[in-house]
Amino acid sequence: MQTKATAEYLINKRNLRPYVLTRSDFPGIGKYGHHWMGDNWSDMKYMKLSVDGIYSYNLFALPFMGSDICGFNGDATNELCTRWHILGSLYPFARNHNQNASKSQEPYRFNDIIPAGQTSKPIYNRYYDVIRMALVNRYNFIKYYYSAFFMMALEGGSFFKPLFYEYPLDMNAYQDINFNILLGDALKLSMETENLDFMTKTSTRKYYFPQGRWC
Repeated sequence: MQTKATAEYLINKRNLRPYVLTRSDFPGIGKYGHHWMGDNWSDMKYMKLSVDGIYSYNLFALPFMGSDICGFNGDATNELCTRWHILGSLYPFARNHNQNASKSQEPYRFNDIIPAGQTSKPIYNRYYDVIRMALVNRYNFIKYYYSAFFMMALEGGSFFKPLFYEYPLDMNAYQDINFNILLGDALKLSMETENLDFMTKTSTRKYYFPQGRWC
């Protein structure tokens, strides 16, 4: 009711288009405001849980969701915060946020050289270079995001979702749903959210692409 009252005041009395963000929510609140997943931890399992959380809230008609990138409680390592920015930059709601008692985690603080052993010639040789690439990548997709959410405001639907939402008859789309994320109806994110050694070892996980043309 607080979110509803805030949004209606800004619309009806101030003639503004509001953006209301709430930590407390209830089914149906997506008509008036948006939500983030509260105080998580700087831990790999919480990064993985963020995918499940955003999936779930899409079912509750709250598609503009996100989790605190790098974690709110605890201290994020270079590897974790870098990986989390790659995933988090593609959340519907992307925010790096933590508490005062935790180590600062602005991207420029992660300026260590990526460890030796990385395969091929690295294009980016510092963690913050990879983080910057992820954030720039988000802005490259901003018109796609905006268009998708505009259509959802008119017609409903979900944005950050498992692959089987768009390919319900493809049994392979029901496997490894945490690692095969569909953004809207045309953009796919293949993301490793379990192993942290991605900087020094080549991932052996097989990501699935349904039949068709993928760029």
